[in-house]
Amino acid sequence: MRIGYVWFPHLSVQVATLRDPALRGRPLVIGGDQTGRGRVVDASDDCLAAGVTSGMALREAIELVPAATFLPVDPNGDADMFARALDLLDRFAEAIEENGRQGAWFVPAGLPSHPPAPCVSEARRLGATIVDSIAAALGLSSRVGIGAGKFIARVAAERAPVGGVEVVATEYSAAYLAPLPVTLLPLSPRSIERLKLLGVSTIGDFAHLPSDALPRRFGPEAGLAWRIAHGDDDALLIPRRRPETWSARQTFEPPIEDRTLILTASRALLDRLCRPLQDRGRAFRTLWITIGLEDGRVLDQHADLRTPTSDPRRCLPVLQSMVEALTLERSAAYVAVRIEAIRHEPANQGELFDRTRAERRERIAQTLSEIARRYRGRLRRVVPGDNPSSLFVDRRLLLLPYEPDVGRGSVSHHLAEPATRIRPIRLIVRDGRIYLAGPSARSETRPVSWQATGAWENDEIVALHARWEADDWWPDTTRWTYYRVRTRRGLIATLARDHDQQRWFLIENFD
Repeated sequence: MRIGYVWFPHLSVQVATLRDPALRGRPLVIGGDQTGRGRVVDASDDCLAAGVTSGMALREAIELVPAATFLPVDPNGDADMFARALDLLDRFAEAIEENGRQGAWFVPAGLPSHPPAPCVSEARRLGATIVDSIAAALGLSSRVGIGAGKFIARVAAERAPVGGVEVVATEYSAAYLAPLPVTLLPLSPRSIERLKLLGVSTIGDFAHLPSDALPRRFGPEAGLAWRIAHGDDDALLIPRRRPETWSARQTFEPPIEDRTLILTASRALLDRLCRPLQDRGRAFRTLWITIGLEDGRVLDQHADLRTPTSDPRRCLPVLQSMVEALTLERSAAYVAVRIEAIRHEPANQGELFDRTRAERRERIAQTLSEIARRYRGRLRRVVPGDNPSSLFVDRRLLLLPYEPDVGRGSVSHHLAEPATRIRPIRLIVRDGRIYLAGPSARSETRPVSWQATGAWENDEIVALHARWEADDWWPDTTRWTYYRVRTRRGLIATLARDHDQQRWFLIENFD
């Protein structure tokens, strides 16, 4: 199968010089953090020639090249440039598999899986187009290799000249690999050392070894290495999972320096990106803003939102802080806004409450139907209580006896009947006994319907069945104590003591 590989040599160094063109041609070392501690991640060719290697401690690199410029690692910047390069590669590939931050394998689009010899020129033209497109659009230098497998394609790309293309025909794969060092094969360091002791230094020498004895002496990976040495590379390409990103860009002619204008343009770009998100019920989590200066340098800022959103108004404070954090030493030639981590928009809390309220009504209707089935002629009705917003059940819903009204139809229709209000009462203590009484004549809250309940006057409380506390903190702070009591006349009632107002209330009563 025809596989291509695009390699970005010294990607971190290239990104640093693109952001600051003044660094071009100077010895450069990338690694560590702002404090100067850590290890080398990448270095320019002259620093590598001086002995600097990837993974070396920064203090050792400083001793080797004290005149070099040392910059901290910018993983976000490298990842952004690498992702943009792969997005550009998508135009020429059917599938792409990333290889860290070094490069990527791809299936060339428009080339047959097993091309004849004349198609080598077509593959070379395709590779040259990829290299030129990446250089023109992003300013990155790359190399492309195309071969009959992933291993051969990567080796060809690394051996290609700077900005060049290397194409290996399928029938010449083994001959191409034969003079190369055996260290390129996927073997463990211990196996490589043993091979060198046996005088096996090239891939061609390794290909002449007997295949049946290799796994026993050099491990199971030796069988795969032997097949690769013969040009048989059947490793599958695993396509990458592309994160969905949307971006918009505005160019300034002439370049501007006013941050207010940059912020206005950024807000307009964000509004443009959010409109289709809202239509599709999507939301984003990561926001990027990129400023291109007139001298070629690129500045960017990004922020991860606390929750996904598609409302640009929620992002305005974040967007403003990002613009203010940018260091504008020159005029801005363009501004770009990009949103990432796009997913389905989370459900609105109001919709959740509405759904919960509907489910509650349905459960109440089912409860009424079950009560009607069990109690038959002695039906009871659930009506709204004194405070429908309360967290305490006794203040939200009341279960009261009623006579079914045949003309009204179903039981659930009674949910819309007027609420039964909680009534204020008084407790009178006489000779160590407690009696129920209505509100005082001076009370303005005395209901007219209280006259019909004269049987409660001077009715003695003879038993306490239950007592519980309730701290009803929403919508207002209230401390209540509830009592389930029985009177001498056989009435069962729920009383409540409001400790803040120093008042007693009758919550419900049953005959």
